[in-house]
Amino acid sequence: MHDRGACLMKLHDRYILRKVALVLVMSAVICSLSLAVIYLVRLAKDQTLGIPFLLVLRLMLYFNVFLLIYSVPISVLIACLLVFGRLAADNELTALRASGLSPLRVFASTLVLGLALSFVMFWLNGWAAPASHAAFTDLKFDAFNLNAVFRPGRTIQVKNYSLHVGANKGGLLEEVTITVQSPQGRKTRIEAPWGEVKDRRDEGKVQLDLCEAEFFIEEEPGSSTGDPPPTQIVRESARLYQIVFNFDDIKSRTGGLTDKDELTVRELLARRTVLRREGDAALAGAYAFEFNKRLVFSLTPLVFALVGVPLGAWVHRGERGLGAAIAVGLAAAYYFLILGIEKGITSSSAVPSVLVWLPCLVFVGLGVWLMMRVNRGQ
Repeated sequence: MHDRGACLMKLHDRYILRKVALVLVMSAVICSLSLAVIYLVRLAKDQTLGIPFLLVLRLMLYFNVFLLIYSVPISVLIACLLVFGRLAADNELTALRASGLSPLRVFASTLVLGLALSFVMFWLNGWAAPASHAAFTDLKFDAFNLNAVFRPGRTIQVKNYSLHVGANKGGLLEEVTITVQSPQGRKTRIEAPWGEVKDRRDEGKVQLDLCEAEFFIEEEPGSSTGDPPPTQIVRESARLYQIVFNFDDIKSRTGGLTDKDELTVRELLARRTVLRREGDAALAGAYAFEFNKRLVFSLTPLVFALVGVPLGAWVHRGERGLGAAIAVGLAAAYYFLILGIEKGITSSSAVPSVLVWLPCLVFVGLGVWLMMRVNRGQ
């Protein structure tokens, strides 16, 4: 009798896992491709991009790896709602319960799958997705026409150069203003009515030609007294002035810290530690928040399985359209709540990282409550 029960459990575990895995894979593929196509359509509308077809395929590959952070957990929720809704509608759950299996035992294999996927998601969130995001960013930038960098009305930082362009007409610049900061702290302001950007990326360079340039150079004349000498402005001019940048410097033109999405979990913790030592509590808190957000995202497959399995068996009785709609609504609420918390507290002097766990705890509580109701047959 014991062997018969064990055999029955193995059969129903394989049966349910096969159904859940099939729907999960199909949903993940559809979600990832849909999000990737939407993003690439936006890129295609940008006239500053000239992306060949093979480059588009590479962009989709890198972008889809990064999108798995969202598509896999959503697919877990969709699969749980659809599969267990269908099992409930076909009275298969009732038959398994009549054979002596409790609902919690029926749900166990799917919850174990959610736990296994959470470990996979930790590796994905911590290492694979950051590397993919960095590769995607570099590849997308390599496809840019440099006009996308020198956009009118925006100041960009390239090493010790701050560049501002009033207008950009196909590489012909107007009202160019450049501020150069010397290692000694002196500034030189360069103003030119117009200039031209020359793309020499095949040589690893970008050339900027300025016409009728005027230079306003800060100088400190000698002083015989002990008082600090006053700063004087020396004005010079040149009919043609050339500045040559390294292309890699243009690519890292923000001059700031690496995008948090491109850092591994170890790098996030290391960056947080350094910033704490430097006394920058707000920025250190932002990196701590990102680390905790990665942990929450990693646990999301298990959390969504905990909610989706009993909800699918309890609510919609196998209505596929309704199940998918509920899944999308719950996932959107979960992620928007996390992202809303992150956006709402960025102005705080120290980011309270614990708040990012709030949606996770709410969904776990909801899942446990639903499990108890379904297990009692309510």
